[in-house]
Amino acid sequence: MTRLACLLMLLGAACAPVTPDDRTGVEIDRPVPGASEGGGSGLADVELCDASQYRPLVGQSVDATRFPTGPVFRVFGVNDIVTQDYVPHRTNVVYDASRVITRVYCG
Repeated sequence: MTRLACLLMLLGAACAPVTPDDRTGVEIDRPVPGASEGGGSGLADVELCDASQYRPLVGQSVDATRFPTGPVFRVFGVNDIVTQDYVPHRTNVVYDASRVITRVYCG
C-alpha cells in the first residue's frame, strides 16, 4: 500500500462518529448506526437494550438480585473473560470482586 493510501485510510477512520458508553460520558470508538457525517442525528442518546431499567441496581449486591437469562442479557464479574462482540440489544451487568454491581450498559 502506498503512503498516500495509508494516510487516507487513517484520516477516514479519524472522522467516524463515536457514541457514549452507558451514559458515563466515556466515548468509545464505535460508529453510531445510521449517523451521517456532521452528526446531529441524536442516535447516540438512544439505547437499544434494557440497561436503563437495571442502572438503579449499581452499588447493590449482585447476589440479592434476580436477572433474566438468555442471549440478550449477561451478568459477569469485572475480571471474568467475556466476548468483546458488540450486540446493541444486549444488557450487560458488571460486578466487582465484592460482588457489588458497578456498571450496567448496552453492548
